[in-house]
Amino acid sequence: MSDHIAPRTSPGALQHLTKDAGTVQASPHDHIHGAVVAGRILIMGAAGRDFHDFNTYYRNNRDFEVVFAYSDLPHPEVTHKASLALSCQADSTLLGGRQIRLKSSKSPISILAVRTASGESKTTRRVAALLREMGKRVAVVRHTMPYGNRKEQEVKRFASYEDLDRHHTTIEEREEYEPHIDSGTTVFAGVDYWKILGEAEQEADVIHWDRGNNDFSFYRSGLEIAVADTFRPGHELTYHPGEVNFRSTDVIVLNMVDNAGRSNVEEVRSSAERVKPGPRTLNVHHL
Repeated sequence: MSDHIAPRTSPGALQHLTKDAGTVQASPHDHIHGAVVAGRILIMGAAGRDFHDFNTYYRNNRDFEVVFAYSDLPHPEVTHKASLALSCQADSTLLGGRQIRLKSSKSPISILAVRTASGESKTTRRVAALLREMGKRVAVVRHTMPYGNRKEQEVKRFASYEDLDRHHTTIEEREEYEPHIDSGTTVFAGVDYWKILGEAEQEADVIHWDRGNNDFSFYRSGLEIAVADTFRPGHELTYHPGEVNFRSTDVIVLNMVDNAGRSNVEEVRSSAERVKPGPRTLNVHHL
């Protein structure tokens, strides 16, 4: 894989290497999001439409290697996507942290999740508040939501509402960025996480990764905190890449334990103790 994709390529960047036709075949000279993608790599993302068109455009082309770049899918669905690629005589690949995570001099803190909407946004804001109380300058780096022209969105910095207007942010983006701005935290986003990291490091003591869906961090982290969803017990071991986060994290947060029900909480706690006894598990009632 190292011959085809630069180590700083991220799954979040990969899933956006698609065009309206559904699939992108990058030439060896294409430089996209800070990565060089060779011609035989085929990126599969964009909510599944690439796979819908795969048989039509690329069946029996043995030169393609399919890089899976989704998040928050059940494991059987991941396998089905791989089977489709394999049935068309293409290789199917999942990229791990060694391939895609960037190294920072700031030893980032990363907030991850087992499923999307597990309470990770509130966790991010709470950790950022604690860091500010310690006198630290915090830069939150948000998982990409690059709507519109991606060439104009390599690096985006949000420290004010004027910044939100200037970058033509969507309602979804504003919902994520405004609480940080209101609390005095600067947010970085975009599509080139190498350049984003460089700018964030210049003005912050701590880089604070804020996930998207249940994707894993694009940066090598000094501390990882994974939020488990006690309203969906069992999903911590049955969704991709949420299980990756659940197994690799340093701290597991069991969110909303007072509302989810004792049996749900104990099922998720049991999963944590079974798959990785090392991480500290925290019960959280309200953030």
